[in-house]
Amino acid sequence: MSNINNFQDEFFASDIHNATARKCRDLMSMLSDNPIYASNRRIILLGGDQGDQMVPLIGNLARLTGVGGVIFLPKEKASGLCDELAKMDLIPDQWDQYGGGEEAYLKSKQLLLDVPLPSDLTVVPLSVQSPSDFVKAVAEMSMDCGVTPLPGATMRGQGIDGVILAATDWTGAPVAASGSFLTFHPEHILSDQAFWGMLATREDRRGEKIALVLGAMAIVDMWENKGARGFFTGIRHDNDVSKAVCAKMGVLETEYCFVVGADPIHFGDTPMTK
Repeated sequence: MSNINNFQDEFFASDIHNATARKCRDLMSMLSDNPIYASNRRIILLGGDQGDQMVPLIGNLARLTGVGGVIFLPKEKASGLCDELAKMDLIPDQWDQYGGGEEAYLKSKQLLLDVPLPSDLTVVPLSVQSPSDFVKAVAEMSMDCGVTPLPGATMRGQGIDGVILAATDWTGAPVAASGSFLTFHPEHILSDQAFWGMLATREDRRGEKIALVLGAMAIVDMWENKGARGFFTGIRHDNDVSKAVCAKMGVLETEYCFVVGADPIHFGDTPMTK
């Protein structure tokens, strides 16, 4: 079996999340030519308001994979969409969308000059050469921080433009991570907008600004090497810590939000991510 096939079967999250990721992988192989869909291979989302088709499309995604949703949705439409999803017996959820463009890139470059990474750490980008045990360790560290990891192929940047950066200590163990990926179809108007975030730091290394530095590194890498010209992430309305971290990199609140609908038959009480 080829490495491609092996990596396509790497999943490190919970059984419930892995089942959704497998279904998304298979469904995206059929939807990949349609520019309305965006995916980081863990979830399939609509890229912006799709008018009258939005609710049924999200419902279909949820019934087929366990969850469906939309990004770059104007906030004033969120409440109505959540009500419609609830009427379909789906569990709606919402994140405020934060974003930044060139200012985020410039602030991140300056941050890397001003804030040093602790001297005992080494930054390692995940790739197809990364040992599976190491990729798994990064995923498990992220899960311990409440961040649901992406499938192994995505974490390695296989089949999608993006990067996961891990900071390792002298033992080679990951202590923090960040990531960013271009999730839109090349023909979509938002094709140069990169999903960014997944910041996680092992509990014993928090307070050292490691995730802040890794987040800035991911922004700079995506801008300079992957053609990203904007960055977006979802933050819970009451997560002031994440908002403050994002502000240091010029990733600020926008007029948009993320909304998803989860199938309770599939997910039960399990959240998608923090």
